[in-house]
Formats: sequence, C-alpha cells, structure tokens
Amino acid sequence: MPHPSTSPDMNPIEKCWRYVKQALHRRERQPTTEAEVWQAVTEEWEAIPQAWINLLILKQEHWVNVLMQRHGWSTPN
Repeated sequence: MPHPSTSPDMNPIEKCWRYVKQALHRRERQPTTEAEVWQAVTEEWEAIPQAWINLLILKQEHWVNVLMQRHGWSTPN
C-alpha cells in the first residue's frame, strides 16, 4: 500500500488529539501559562471516554478500506 503507515489518516491517536484540541477551545478560560496548558491538556486527555477510544479501534479497518477506495486501490478480501 503506497500510503505511509504513519499518515494521520491512518492513526487513531490523531483523532484523540483533535478531541483534546476541540475540548481546549471550548473551555471558558483558556490556559495562559505553560503549567496551565499542561494541566488543561492532561485533564482533557483523561476525560476522553474509553468507549470512544474503543470505537476508534473497532472502526480502523473501515477507515483503511475507505482510504484505499479513495485512492483507487483494491481492498483486501
């Protein structure tokens, strides 16, 4: 498969980071110091629902197939 395995399209952790970034933007008060940023990121990371993470993992094969179809590659049987 010519698509790199480290691509953000293929990496569920990138969806987790997006989740954290969106949660940080929704905060009423934005962190202003490095220590506050670390604290806020840690809080939001720990708040990611495990069920949501499990769903990302379960859907990984689906997203591989979607990516392959978008690029015209044959999907595995």
